[in-house]
Amino acid sequence: MKNNLKKRIYKIIDDLAGNIIAFGEKIKNIPETGFCEYKTSKEIRDLFRYYQIPYYHGKAITAIKGRILCKAPEPRIGIIGEMDALPAPQGCKHSCGHYVEIAILLGTAIAFKTSGIYKELCGTMDFFAVPAEEFVNIEERMKLRDANKIKFISGKAELIRLGEFDNIDMAILVHPGDGELGNRILLGGRTLGFILKKVKFFIKCDREPLSLKENPLNIALSLVGDINSRVRNQKDKDGVWVVPSIKEIHSFRTAFPQESEVEILIKGEDIPALLRLSKKLDSIIKEKKLKSGMGVIIQDYPGHFPLYQDRILTRLFYENAADLIGKSNILMKEILPDTTDLGDLSSFMPVIHPLTGGMEGIRHNEDYQVKDPYFAYIIPIKILAGTLIDLLTEKSIFARVIKNKYKPVFSKERYIELQNSIFKRQIYL
Repeated sequence: MKNNLKKRIYKIIDDLAGNIIAFGEKIKNIPETGFCEYKTSKEIRDLFRYYQIPYYHGKAITAIKGRILCKAPEPRIGIIGEMDALPAPQGCKHSCGHYVEIAILLGTAIAFKTSGIYKELCGTMDFFAVPAEEFVNIEERMKLRDANKIKFISGKAELIRLGEFDNIDMAILVHPGDGELGNRILLGGRTLGFILKKVKFFIKCDREPLSLKENPLNIALSLVGDINSRVRNQKDKDGVWVVPSIKEIHSFRTAFPQESEVEILIKGEDIPALLRLSKKLDSIIKEKKLKSGMGVIIQDYPGHFPLYQDRILTRLFYENAADLIGKSNILMKEILPDTTDLGDLSSFMPVIHPLTGGMEGIRHNEDYQVKDPYFAYIIPIKILAGTLIDLLTEKSIFARVIKNKYKPVFSKERYIELQNSIFKRQIYL
């Protein structure tokens, strides 16, 4: 039965290929940054409406969730696509390939809907277009937070807080990989989590400091030196390290700088270890404040949590990929250098984040784009559709096994507590 269903849906996907690729390229040409994906959201809603796929929208400002209900409501699988682009010299640009994700998301939904195959499956497929995966434009997001439009500054974190994943049992997000993948795919692997710390030193009164050593820039340089000697060059036993950089200096060329800002990225494989190192850095910063007499503001932002990919779900995706492109074109890795807010979701739900080929260039670079449209757009849809058929046929046995065997890192409630505890501002005058 499963093989017959797969053959049928692969045929439908091929019939839709031209429209799917054209839609992806259309999304590519309307790049928008996180929580501002209004045009992208409208294009997705229009397509859901055209194919009579029920949806609702507006959570986390721009998110849209389309739903295909099969013969039975459970289990419920979330298929996720990210909408946001990255800032670029000429505004913004889809230099992480999220437009490909959205085309994969929509193409899969349309294939199941138009083929009628969903009527032969057991469960629910939620096709979830989400905002703000890229951790950029933090000041603008803080303005949204101050206006009570969001509380958490990453898209999936905010949707988790709003309960939009509460009734989803597992999630799949297919993301384009770097050009070096060629026409292959990369599966498995954990990614790092991170916390962002911004430290601002400033002179507390209008007078100039008595010596060059007392100015905020030198204090910032001294802090970076201390971090390098006391933390950065002694990689934490838990696999946590820091990347400090001086970001801003506000002064005239002939005057002492009145303030300076150090941005510290704390990266690692474990949230408790990130928190311990963050606390250690706070102590170093306070030492600098006491010695210099400067004022200091320490602002912590929760970044992405580490990603843990479910092994059984990965295996299902692997088998469907092997049938279509051969085992020799599938790579497996244990550790990936990326970060993603899908890691937040993986803390309490089975997820996978396959990286697929057909691209050229390196993600987050200006030259990153689709090279082979069929492999970039259509092959991932076929693999994803085959995986969904495996999950939702034969009384959804695979989905139920994955759900029952999964062991969360912590609960959703604990996740929200951690988000709130990391988000803090300390001011010392």
